[in-house]
Amino acid sequence: MEFIPLTDPFTLRFNNNGVTYEATVLYAKSLDCFNHFFDITMQTPEGMRCFHLKEKPHLNPGSETIIWIDQNDHVKMLYQVLGNEIQQYLRKHLGILLIDAPIVQKQGKKYEI
Repeated sequence: MEFIPLTDPFTLRFNNNGVTYEATVLYAKSLDCFNHFFDITMQTPEGMRCFHLKEKPHLNPGSETIIWIDQNDHVKMLYQVLGNEIQQYLRKHLGILLIDAPIVQKQGKKYEI
């Protein structure tokens, strides 16, 4: 996928369930579909594939929780922690505020963690 970087890459380090993670994140705009997304490269732990998180979390109407999802509409607990870390970093270090209103997903599709 071709994209235009919207920020310089930045590194996030955080712990989740006793595991230390380090991720290089690039906020970007797709040239194909004009959506913004986060290009994620996990440095640690080793062996994790690169992936994209969608810019806006989705609202799960059944529980009204906000869910971060990847480019394939998959949900993982790691995405929730990472999405929150990204949001805090952008606000604190770059002055970028992501829209608080999540996208409502398509009819009949419910995201589960």
